Amino acid sequence: RCLNLMRKIKLGDEEIILDPSHLEFSENTLNDFLQKAPTWYSYYNEKLTHCQFYSAKAEDRYDELLALKFKSYKEQNTKISDKFAEASARCDSEVIDALSRLRLYQNNYRLISGFVKSLDHALKDALNLGKLLKVILYPAVAEKRFIYNKDFCRL
Repeated sequence: RCLNLMRKIKLGDEEIILDPSHLEFSENTLNDFLQKAPTWYSYYNEKLTHCQFYSAKAEDRYDELLALKFKSYKEQNTKISDKFAEASARCDSEVIDALSRLRLYQNNYRLISGFVKSLDHALKDALNLGKLLKVILYPAVAEKRFIYNKDFCRL
């Protein structure tokens, strides 16, 4: 099953594991899921915020390197056009590495964001299942209490 694939994301010095088992629940594990889901939700939202921060830093670094390389190419040869200097700066290996890092963080942000959305949907589904179970089971429990009380009163 492809749903059981765990994904590991490197974010700075830490590794984030997107574990699909955090999204699974059944009638038997509903209470456990509802108790743990807010903790996972908080954890992954925190990591999403960290990822957004790293992405912004990588974007700043990319813009800074691009501007420095552009300036460098223009100073080296004043006769080249701005378009050529920009194209040369974009082809520089340092700029390409910075862009790769930026895209990696943006991709990680989308992955974590998707996981948080999935967790949100799982939590809503779990709450709906809990309500459904309450509707199905509660009348039966209430009926047993009523019968028990009626029998008790006859004694």
